[in-house]
Amino acid sequence: MADLPMEKKTRFSEIDALRGLAVLLMVFNHGMEWAHTTAFDIVVILQTLSIGDIATPMFYFAAGLSLYLSLQTKLRKNPDPLLVRQRYTVRLGKLFAIGITVSLTWGVLQAQAVTLLSLVWLTMTLPKLKDLNPPRYFFPGLLAATLSLHFLITSNALHPAVERVFSGQFPLFAILSINIAGFYLASRLAHKSFTLQAIALATLLIGSGLVLRHNDAVFVRSGAPAAFLLFGIGLAILFLGIFRYAPVQRLSLFRYLTMMGKDALFVYVFHYALFFVPFFFTGLMGTLSATASVIFSGSMLVGISIMVKLREKNKVTVFAMLDMIVAGFWSYLSQISLPSLSQPKPRSARISNSGMWTDN
Repeated sequence: MADLPMEKKTRFSEIDALRGLAVLLMVFNHGMEWAHTTAFDIVVILQTLSIGDIATPMFYFAAGLSLYLSLQTKLRKNPDPLLVRQRYTVRLGKLFAIGITVSLTWGVLQAQAVTLLSLVWLTMTLPKLKDLNPPRYFFPGLLAATLSLHFLITSNALHPAVERVFSGQFPLFAILSINIAGFYLASRLAHKSFTLQAIALATLLIGSGLVLRHNDAVFVRSGAPAAFLLFGIGLAILFLGIFRYAPVQRLSLFRYLTMMGKDALFVYVFHYALFFVPFFFTGLMGTLSATASVIFSGSMLVGISIMVKLREKNKVTVFAMLDMIVAGFWSYLSQISLPSLSQPKPRSARISNSGMWTDN
């Protein structure tokens, strides 16, 4: 890391684009889960993964990338590691609190807050890391140690409460390892040949994951087995390399993903408030067919995109915008003919299997 100083700019648009892609995939997957009549995924990748499953490593990888740049900025302004730790403790504590409002159990935001805070304290506590220029093998060694802990823990039977944190949908040490991988790779973003290096590394990781899958290794998100981690991190690096490519950055799609990525926390939290809450309390959860669920998810993305665009241009206050979106949503529900779209099923089956408060 020491031999590759970062460019003076503190924000790389490709990180925002990667985060935007991840959060949009999560939102789209949630919409289908909430609306569909069964607990089975409508869109399945490689027979075992949902759209939300492949988005999760991207989300945490982007968080690690962003943390590196954020720490650099903070250290330029004030090199006191104690002050930096205090500021991130408060900031990530707020993120954890926001996560609780979305999910009362262990969820995506709580996991991110804990792992990022752990990484900050590790980085800022060791004296040689105050300038983010550790010994050459520090972060690879930290990554290896974290992964070893993850595989050691997940290979043993755990109490259900412990299992949820260390071996469930959001396994703590697996997420920390993804953060570390992103944090370490962020130091390479300024390299002129980063795109080629990223694609080469991504090909190796994705290929390794698929080889393990072909040889009957477990290939699911829950518990984050090796095949899934290799595939997921590889996919995140692949998209990062593609988004780093200058011609790609001139595309309208890239600008759209960047816009969404800059406001990712707002997108994630408010898609629950604007869509999940009305669906849940009106009893519409799990009442739509597969086609109608996809249409509903697409409508969610359109509505949220408009909302983010308005926030970007500061044309509408947050509260006025929420009133407008909610009013439009209720108006839509009052006019559609739900029986023509629905395939009713027992409420308990849907709620017990959807993981609606914890998935992604």
